[in-house]
Amino acid sequence: MEDNKKKSTVPPQEPEKPKLRSMLESDFSKRNLPPKEPEKPKAKIDLEEYSISIAKIRKALEE
Repeated sequence: MEDNKKKSTVPPQEPEKPKLRSMLESDFSKRNLPPKEPEKPKAKIDLEEYSISIAKIRKALEE
């Protein structure tokens, strides 16, 4: 009877491990992705604004 009780307690513990792993992975991915995504668009926007300002200066110098 004791063996049956031990076996019945083992299966509930096994599904919990993947849940914890998935929670940790989701937290880890949330920490990694958001900082990277905003930085890239900012860099692109800065380059666009920089190129536009250069074009404006060149036009002003030509005039």
